Formats: sequence, structure tokens, C-alpha cells
Amino acid sequence: MNRFTRYTATALTALACAGTGALQADSPARPGGSKPAAAGPTVTTYATGFTNPRGLTFGPDPATHAWCTLGGMIGNNSCGSHALFAGKTVDNVERLTMVTYGGGTLEVGAFDEAALDAAIAGGGPLADVLRALRPIALEHADLVRARYPDIPRRVSGYNLDQLLPENGFHVARALVGTESTCGIVTEATLRLIDSPRYRRLVVLGYPDIFAAADAVPSLLRHPLLALEGFDGTLIDQMRARPLNVEHLELLPAGRGWLLAELGADDPDSADALTATFVADLPPGVAQGDRVFLGSILTCGECRWCLEGFQNLCEHHLLYGYDPYPGAYAEVAAVPPIAMKNLIPLPPELPSDLATVADPFACALNGVEQLDVRLGDTVVILGTGPIGCWQAVMARDRGASRVYLTDVSGDRLKIALDAVGHVVDDSWVAGDDNGVEEVLSRTGGHGAERVSVAAPAKPAQQAALEMAAKRAKVVYFAGLPKHDPVSPLDMNQLHYKELDIRGAYGATHRQYRITMDYLDRKQDLLAAVVTHRWPLEQIAEAFETIRSGSGLKMVIVP
Repeated sequence: MNRFTRYTATALTALACAGTGALQADSPARPGGSKPAAAGPTVTTYATGFTNPRGLTFGPDPATHAWCTLGGMIGNNSCGSHALFAGKTVDNVERLTMVTYGGGTLEVGAFDEAALDAAIAGGGPLADVLRALRPIALEHADLVRARYPDIPRRVSGYNLDQLLPENGFHVARALVGTESTCGIVTEATLRLIDSPRYRRLVVLGYPDIFAAADAVPSLLRHPLLALEGFDGTLIDQMRARPLNVEHLELLPAGRGWLLAELGADDPDSADALTATFVADLPPGVAQGDRVFLGSILTCGECRWCLEGFQNLCEHHLLYGYDPYPGAYAEVAAVPPIAMKNLIPLPPELPSDLATVADPFACALNGVEQLDVRLGDTVVILGTGPIGCWQAVMARDRGASRVYLTDVSGDRLKIALDAVGHVVDDSWVAGDDNGVEEVLSRTGGHGAERVSVAAPAKPAQQAALEMAAKRAKVVYFAGLPKHDPVSPLDMNQLHYKELDIRGAYGATHRQYRITMDYLDRKQDLLAAVVTHRWPLEQIAEAFETIRSGSGLKMVIVP
């Protein structure tokens, strides 16, 4: 039910949100059950209830709702946690009375064509304003539609989209969020909404905040009143102070959390909504499921793990190495330390393509370090699987030109057969390892982004020479441990102000992104798997790898 009420200047400038019917009841929460899951979220539910005699509230409630004012909320276009349920302030404003800086008083709302024509014909300050605003809808409608993103929490800038015909030429809502730059609001007619009396809070625990963010789209299928998240850093800081630590044990296990609120006007309905929500949460991994296991096994407790850089874990181990046997073992058990690395495979992702997820995630880490921007020229030295995948991702990120180079013409041809459609040019590296080729294609300026995806010292030096000033160079491939020192021209680094980085392994977030990427781009990426062998021909597969006549080999049991 929508109802409308008018607030005067006194209310707008001095009345806190609690005075509008947005009740801030401190109802005691009672713990509900806790349900562990192997790879899904851990869940804890709480029940709250409060009495709202009128059953109505002004929906938006920012973090400062205990003392903020309606006038400030209109000026800021405030949201708050319940904007998910109620919309932003702009969605709840019907009419505004304003004093302009010319001294005139205007009352504005939505105008259909007849009302707009009549108001302009009536003359006066209102007619002047409407006459000036009308061309925005008439002349720039297509531009506004194209450039204003359709996202729920867009609050920055002027709400020019509210002047479009499909939004009713809503001048009041166009003025929400203008921060008094267009006038002073003295009265407002606002939309009030029914406020569910009985609330249920479901707390979901995830391995990290990135996993929590990945879960959000599936949760929004439900009629949530609010959905907020926070990560383990906040908990660490609370414990370090210590500050409000007495109830932290109520949080479910994890390093990232989501708070999902549901509600209804009677407790049974609230319980039913909550039960449906919890039942729809993704389950853990069950026997017989297809899963991906990230090979870098991390402690989850050191500084780097807690900051989301699990690839740099101070205590990391590798699956497939002692003491955890891997792919060619009779039985490859998943140790407890690896449970957080288990990711269910998308149903439509073929198993043979899923086998490349680990190196692909590593390639993704290299591309994220490279930070390709729109319009960049990207050069990739080395055309193995990593170089091929980085070429695809560089193009996806907006590179204007993508170049591939390799010392082997045969390997370069295999790579181009797989990903040549995203490559602008390629060449076999000569005596200067491709430096002149890059300079000749960039007007002598060099490339803005260079990835060294080959464990070769000449390539590492050539990357500095072919890089443009202030370019980024990422050394993806390391060198043999018995010979790890590379002679590099540090004057290239100094005088060009180069940004040189390394890239190793992948994080849990990058593993999850990889699963989605492989699933969405199966046809494009499957070409990198150049050979599939039955188990009986595994020796031929290894010989093909040694000969360099393929990219990725898959053994099919």
C-alpha cells in the first residue's frame, strides 16, 4: 500500500527519520539454528519483532537514520539498507515546494503533456523553469537513456532521466539529490510504504567477501527487505580495539558475511519466507558432483590470506605435490586445507575444458596485474596457453591492439589457430626479440602494456625496451631456480618511469571468475585445448607436450 504525507520546512530541516514512522526499535534478537555447508555459506537465522501502530514508514534509511533529517535525505538522494525494498529517496518523493534563488516559490511534481502545457501557459517562475527543462526531454532523451546506467543505487549527478516521458516529466524527482544547488526545499509530499511488523535476519558466512559478492545475484530472487555485507577486516579491527566483541561468536564461520532481512505482518508468514530463502541457498558439494580444486592450498590465517591475496600465502602448499598426491594418483583425496578451494563446475561446462581452469586463473592474475585500459596497445611475449588466454582477456578489457610474438614460428602458428581472431598482428622474434617490430607499429612510442609469458631472460630484457614511457610490464613466467638472475637494463626502468610487476598463481576470487569465464566463453576458449587423448595413449600425450606441437593436452579417462 502506498500513502502520501506532506512534511513542512520544520520537519524537513529538523525532524529525524524516526519521526516519520521509520521505527528504530531495539528488539532483542533470539538466535535460531546454524546450518553448516561443505562449500556453500554457513547460515545463522535470528528473529526480531516490533510494533508499528500505523504500519507505515518512509522507506529509505541511511546509516545515519537515527539522527538524519528528511531535508538532508532529499538533498542527498539517500538510500540505506532498506532501499533494496523501498527504493531510494527519489523513488519516494511525489511533490516538492521550493524557494528558488530568484526568490520565487515553486510547487513541482510530475507533469503530463496537458499539465505541462497549462503550467507553461500560466506564466510566472514555474513556467520559466518548466520551459527551460522541457528541451532536455525533447532534444536529449536518447542521450540520457543511453548514458544513465539502469542500476538500483545510482545516486550521483542530476536525475535528468526523471524528465523523460516514460518517467512522467517528474520535476520533483529530478530535483532530488541536487544538494540545494537549484533551490531550497521547504515542503515535501512523500510516499510511505507498509512496514512489515515481524522481521527475520539470516546471516550468511562465506570464505571471503568476494565469495559473498558472487552469491548476491542468486539471493535477490527472494523478497528481501535488505541485504548488506562486510568482511573479516572489520571483525579483526573490532577484536584489536576491542570494540563490541561480546556477540561476535554469533557470526557463522567465514571471512565474509551477508545480512539478509525478510519480513511479514505475522510471524508465521515471516518464518515461511525465511524457510524458503534458506532452503534455496546453494548446497555444499555432494558425493558425485563435478568440482574444480584450486592447486594453491592456503592457510587462510596469514596476513596475505586475510587481505585476499591467497596466492601469496606465507604457508602455502601445492596440491599434487607431497604430501598431497594429485592427478596421476590412484586416489586423489581432498585434504581439509583444500576444502575452501572446491568450486562446483557449472552444469554446461565440459570437463575437458574445466581442466584448464587452474592455469587460466593464473593468466587472469597476470592480466589484472597488467591493468589493461581502453585503447592500450598490448604485447604478449610467449604464445603458450597463458599467452593465448591473456590475448583473449586483453581484448575483452578494451585493448585497441593486441600483438603476439614468439621465438618459435610453429608455436606461434598453433596459437594463432586458437586465438588469432583477437590478435591484430604477430611475428617471430628476431635478434632483437621483437623490439623493432613493436616500435615500428607504435610510431616509435612502444606498447603501454607488455606481458612476458615465457621463462626467457632475453624476453624479459626486450620487454623493457619495447615498453612505452610509464608503461606496465608484468613478468608472468619465472626462471629456473638454479638460474634465477636476469640482467636487466635499469636505465629503461628509471628514465621511462616503468611500472614492473610480477604475477604468480591465483586467488580464490580469480578461481571463481575463471569458472564463470570458461562457462560463458566455451566456444572461444575450447580451441586452446588442442589435443584430447584416451588414458591408454598417455605416453603419446607427453611426447606431444615435449615436441611443442600443441597447447593444452587433456587425458580423458
